[in-house]
Order: sequence, then C-alpha cells, then structure tokens
Amino acid sequence: MSAPNKNDAKKKGESLIERREAAKKPRGDLTNKERQERNKRNGKKYQEEKLRASFGRARDSDGPKRKWWEELKDEVWEKDGKLEVAPTRRKASRTEENLSKLNVKPDPLLTNLLNKALQNRK
Repeated sequence: MSAPNKNDAKKKGESLIERREAAKKPRGDLTNKERQERNKRNGKKYQEEKLRASFGRARDSDGPKRKWWEELKDEVWEKDGKLEVAPTRRKASRTEENLSKLNVKPDPLLTNLLNKALQNRK
C-alpha cells in the first residue's frame, strides 16, 4: 500500500464552498465577438419579454365569463325556489271605466256646432 497523498488529504479537508470556488473558471474580459453574441442573446430575450407583456396575461385558466343575466338570476332568485323576473300582474277590469266614458252626456255646445257644420255641407 502506498502512503496517502497530501493533496487528497487537503481536498478532503476543504469545505464545499472552497471546492466550488476552486472549480469556477476565472472570469476574463470578453472579446468584442463574445460581447456581441451576449448582447444579441439578451436583446432577443428582452424583445420576447416585451412582446409577451404587450399581449397581457394568459386568460386560458379563467374559465367562462358569466353573463349579465346569470348574475341577475342569482340576485332575483327567491327562497322558495321560484324565479321572479317581474312582479305578477293583477287582473284589472276596466269595463266600468269604459262604460262611464261612453255614457257621458254630450256637450250641448259641441252638438250645436256639429249640427251647423252638417247644415253648411248640404
């Protein structure tokens, strides 16, 4: 058996953060070509976000919209289960009122005027 390597012992003693830092590539300055490619990617992403924002939120999961008459139906629904849309009508007999209008004595001045008009026509 060989003796344990000192580098292995060091690696085992390192914390996870230190290992992660060691594994990272050093960031260098970007070349013009790399910068242009990065800007194009970011520009496309920004353009997509603006386009989606201009359409508003997705309404697929909203469900069907309630119509105005459905809301009115809920408000008018009575406790006993009958739907009252309009108040019920009362039977009103207007025969007496109509007969009283017919039985009114004619105005004597009006009849005189009508008689004169008829005589002038002859």
